[in-house]
Amino acid sequence: MLITAHVPAFAFDDNEDCDAGSGSTYSQACFASKEANKADKQLNAKYQQILRIYKKAKADKEIKLLVEAQRAWIRYRDKVCDFENQAFGGINSISWVRCKARITTARLSELNEFGSE
Repeated sequence: MLITAHVPAFAFDDNEDCDAGSGSTYSQACFASKEANKADKQLNAKYQQILRIYKKAKADKEIKLLVEAQRAWIRYRDKVCDFENQAFGGINSISWVRCKARITTARLSELNEFGSE
């Protein structure tokens, strides 16, 4: 499983009511957080699926490279989102979770190019 140590200013449970009609920063942050969590879960599922494919094929070199690439990607994602949050947001900004959702969704598209089991 892929876990990062970065915790954004806003963190919401998937079951939390985001109060869609309010348009407040709170509701925007809630929706962005849910979007990021959903993308992260989909990415982790796809990553595990690809690992299973390579494990079945006993492709140790490919597994090692994939793990290294994914770890590097996580560092990249976090640094880009840290930058965007600093440059465009601030301590109480939702830019970090929006960035995480955007970049994670893009990475999911990349991993989808590997196909499926």
